[in-house]
Amino acid sequence: MSQEASYFPKPVKVIAIPKKNGGTRTFGVPSVKDRVAHIVTKLYFEKTVGKLFYDDFY
Repeated sequence: MSQEASYFPKPVKVIAIPKKNGGTRTFGVPSVKDRVAHIVTKLYFEKTVGKLFYDDFY
């Protein structure tokens, strides 16, 4: 069985955070669905590929 999948992230919500000096800093907040996709991908690659790069990888 062939599986094809594509991932298209949703637009990031941008929030302006005020700075002490009077300026603002932008902060991007991903959607919950995108955050879950990032975490699942991170956990998968850490487990399967991380050992190839670090001798003391746990």
